[in-house]
Amino acid sequence: MAEEISPNGKGYTFEQETIRKRRIMTIDMVPEKLAYSIGELAELSTLSVPKIRKDIRSGKLRSKKKGTRRIILRDDAMRYLATDDTKIPVQTTAF
Repeated sequence: MAEEISPNGKGYTFEQETIRKRRIMTIDMVPEKLAYSIGELAELSTLSVPKIRKDIRSGKLRSKKKGTRRIILRDDAMRYLATDDTKIPVQTTAF
């Protein structure tokens, strides 16, 4: 069975292209959230839930407890995602 090529030339079928456009429109229409659950942050950032939990425990990512839920404020999530995990070696100059 031959796959239809959409007018955009990317190889999507008409149905796939329609779903893709709807998803983009839906994402654009969602208001910014003030806070995320650990699972939501993992999904949005492509990081794993265990990695996020580990960074909360180590203090790299701030979170708050509200009732039984742990939330990450949007500003804290953006700050966390903007930082780099790599350790930069300290260069010492010998005199």
